[in-house]
Amino acid sequence: MQKTISMPYKADEKLFDEIVMEKEDIGYYNFVSQDTSEFRHDAENVRQKYIAVVGIGGSILGTSAIYDFLKHTKILNKKPVFLVFDETDK
Repeated sequence: MQKTISMPYKADEKLFDEIVMEKEDIGYYNFVSQDTSEFRHDAENVRQKYIAVVGIGGSILGTSAIYDFLKHTKILNKKPVFLVFDETDK
């Protein structure tokens, strides 16, 4: 098997530049450095017994992965009960 070296293309540079420009307008790129105290306050005051999240075609995977990670920590209580309803594409 022959090894090949991937060379950057002009298209890669253009794509990278577009991502850099997009970071100015889209919040999730900077989420790790944002103040989340308002979200924490809201989360601490949840009174519902159940939280249901509905997804279609795998759109729930990110939310489900975060919950699976946090459910074993002190950050996330066992209440409310977190329900995931997902329909995968067939």
